[in-house]
Amino acid sequence: MGIYIEAYAIDLSALTMWVDRSVGDALFYLARNASVDDRAVFIAYDPKTKYRYSPRSSGRVVRSGNGSQIVEISEGDGAAIPLFQRSLVSYLKRGSVYDLKFLLDCLSSCTDVSFVKQLTDGYRRSWIGSVLQTSKDLALLPNQEQIELENFFRKILHGWDCDYPVERWTQGFGLDRFPFAPEEDPDTRLTVMSETDCGRLLTLIERILGQNPRFVPPADTDFADDKTDWDGWVRSMLDAFLVMRTLRFRELRLLTFIG
Repeated sequence: MGIYIEAYAIDLSALTMWVDRSVGDALFYLARNASVDDRAVFIAYDPKTKYRYSPRSSGRVVRSGNGSQIVEISEGDGAAIPLFQRSLVSYLKRGSVYDLKFLLDCLSSCTDVSFVKQLTDGYRRSWIGSVLQTSKDLALLPNQEQIELENFFRKILHGWDCDYPVERWTQGFGLDRFPFAPEEDPDTRLTVMSETDCGRLLTLIERILGQNPRFVPPADTDFADDKTDWDGWVRSMLDAFLVMRTLRFRELRLLTFIG
């Protein structure tokens, strides 16, 4: 299946206000407002009963698991379910990275949510190697800025290769400054970038694109045959990040998931 990167821009202050609710409120909100039929959805799991609760279309929340049939749960039923009364923030903190990722995915599909923007959706990481390789080979950035660019991508990669030689980043991933960061997961890793870091990353991307280079596959990739227009693909990835320039967020954060 490969290792993929998903990226979201969020307004931290607005998201923090939104998650100040119960798990049950979140499930019913997503059921009423999110596009839940064509995506991996946020699921609340109760380890005591081994039941899973998930939003479905038309405002429905259903229960599954523990060998039982799927049962629809009304808001009245939810009042008697302890998990539904639990703080969503507490649930996210003690949950997995997947809980946060699937929650952001659902929120990004809600028409009345303007504080979560999905930037990339499950793309392989060879485009990062292409950007770094092209930038270095053509000397598009001064040496110090090239190192700075590599460091930003090292944080996103969490030690995974990108077909360009970069060392594993070990100096922190911003989770300590994220108020409801989940437990770390060995299969999917989270990076949180501050507004300042986002600004610098976008500036470096703009400087590279401003010189109109032609992006080519990194030397070590075996993925090039899958892309007939490699240059166009890499540019589309960079343009996706540049969308952050258009967002009017009070507290911009970039969240990336790799796994």
